[in-house]
Amino acid sequence: MAFILKRGLSLKRGMALRLDNDERDPGSMWTGCGHQHCGDSLGIYLGLSSPPETVSSACFLSSFRGCTERPAPMYCILTIRSQQIEVAMSQDAQLQQAVLSELSWDPSVTAAHIGVTTNAGVVTLTGHVESYAEKHAAETASRRVKGVKAVAEEIEVWLPFERKRGDDEIAAAALERLAWDVSVPRDAVFVKVEQGWVNLTGKVDWHFQKEAAEQDVHRLSGVVGVSNLILVAPTVDASNIGSRISDALHRSWLPDNHSIHVTAEGSAVRLTGVTHSPRDRDVAWATAWAAPGVTSVEDDIVVA
Repeated sequence: MAFILKRGLSLKRGMALRLDNDERDPGSMWTGCGHQHCGDSLGIYLGLSSPPETVSSACFLSSFRGCTERPAPMYCILTIRSQQIEVAMSQDAQLQQAVLSELSWDPSVTAAHIGVTTNAGVVTLTGHVESYAEKHAAETASRRVKGVKAVAEEIEVWLPFERKRGDDEIAAAALERLAWDVSVPRDAVFVKVEQGWVNLTGKVDWHFQKEAAEQDVHRLSGVVGVSNLILVAPTVDASNIGSRISDALHRSWLPDNHSIHVTAEGSAVRLTGVTHSPRDRDVAWATAWAAPGVTSVEDDIVVA
């Protein structure tokens, strides 16, 4: 008997998995035309160090578009070596414990109220906290952990009674905080508050000004969330952005053999390539935003 591979499937030793190649099935993510591709894809999906073995005699063939060598398998039966499952599960368990330890280490986070699950480097945070600032701190702490490739943040903010504020009070406090911040141009940012959720709009010349505005409001009492919709509309020349960002990356603390590539179309920048840590990706992202004339940065860097 073979089990159709779905997210959330509980793996067992010696289990055989059936990988559907039917594009009509929204739960299927396998569209390759060969056994090796199915094995490689499953290995990536499970975070295995090597692909599982394919039992070719158990494959049922049918035509599938895109195959140039032979009729593609409609589905393949793959067996997973028990050692591979143990390695994948062990890595997830170790990463989960590392993230929990980092949350407990951070004094600005109440780790007892936060749940952590991991899957092939992707960390999901659940639970509840007492402020938006604590929610942000939990996400930041998780990203610091070695091995974390991405964070899915599903934490809810449950404000204690003494921290609850009216929308008018939050808006007034936000405007006052923005007025006192020298990094935010005066009268450039507009504030709207709905049930504790702060929406920031307006235009600034630099990305650091946009970030400063968000930092000003996310620690205010009563805030449960922030949407930073401020536009970056620089008034400086945006020519040769790509080459200037590449020069800046070479001056940074990134490894000399880094494989980050910069492409620019007008004032829009796209980062691609591979880094070995989230910190290196953050450095590249911040470096790109620091370039004069940049209005947007698309971060497609992979942490591997």
